Amino acid sequence: MATFILFEQMVPGDATFVPPDPAMGPPLQRSVGDRLIIVDRPLLDQNGNQRGSFVLHGTLIRIFSNVPNLDALLSFQASNTITGKGVINTQGVIQFSKIPGGVTFAIVGGTDDFKKARGTVTNKAGAFTFRVQ
Repeated sequence: MATFILFEQMVPGDATFVPPDPAMGPPLQRSVGDRLIIVDRPLLDQNGNQRGSFVLHGTLIRIFSNVPNLDALLSFQASNTITGKGVINTQGVIQFSKIPGGVTFAIVGGTDDFKKARGTVTNKAGAFTFRVQ
């Protein structure tokens, strides 16, 4: 099993909730069924070098509290591109408020070096620990 850690680097504008609801006015209230899309968020090693990026598409399936302190369950799938090695595909259900303490989700396949990948990823406050089999 290979284990490695990469750190997400949030970039302004790389995450979008759909649909935006201008009628609600700021701050926007979220609803079950709203989607979260993250496009090309960089993944860095411990030295700050970019080692890849990820794309995520998720749907809010339960709201515990709304903005400004949104806590919800998100069902998602993501593609994690590891530069020069391939893509690791992940999916799961996470609760936003649990991310600081760590949430774990499944590796369900991939491409190239990861074409038969299985295992887990744990996201703890933006540090992604990949455990790839």
